[in-house]
Amino acid sequence: FPSHDTSTMDEYWEQVTETTQEVSSAVENTWETDNCPHCNNPILETVGRRGADILILSDEPILNDMTNGYPLSGGVGEILETELFLRGIRIRDCRRMTLWPHPANKSKECLEFGVQRVLKEAKKCRVIFLVGSSVVKQFTGKDASKVSGLVVQSNYFPTHLLVASIHPGTVFSDSIGELRFSIDTLSKEIKRLSGE
Repeated sequence: FPSHDTSTMDEYWEQVTETTQEVSSAVENTWETDNCPHCNNPILETVGRRGADILILSDEPILNDMTNGYPLSGGVGEILETELFLRGIRIRDCRRMTLWPHPANKSKECLEFGVQRVLKEAKKCRVIFLVGSSVVKQFTGKDASKVSGLVVQSNYFPTHLLVASIHPGTVFSDSIGELRFSIDTLSKEIKRLSGE
């Protein structure tokens, strides 16, 4: 698991710079021009350290994500990265992907294709951070607003630690407290698993 040591702001910005460079490299290496086999939309690929213990799973790509070529990018990604870092989790040590392989549509086939991609990726990790109402509902059957900040169970992932959260983008129209509570829970559970 990633280190949970606290760092100074200089170290933080050094890591942000390293992360930006790593994400750029990851995008070049993993974002392909593959298209969805059901609707032919471009697929947003998974990024982050291969073999990471933590998978951050979001609902669907937004325009920023499709433009930048990786999930949870732009302002949403900056908020998430900062809040994770403040609790000892470096986003560069995590894998990131979306449930929908492209912006959501009404196709059940596209959604199922996304579910299968997630199940394949999840085999490589131990912890899944579910961020967003659709992804929480899909994998737990529960409303994100009722389980945000809690450890949740899923028949899809019976051996994984799962923590549910609101989507980081909600902080632009609401308070950041619920997201912080969810990340606090994630951090505490990771420390518990690590024996810290």
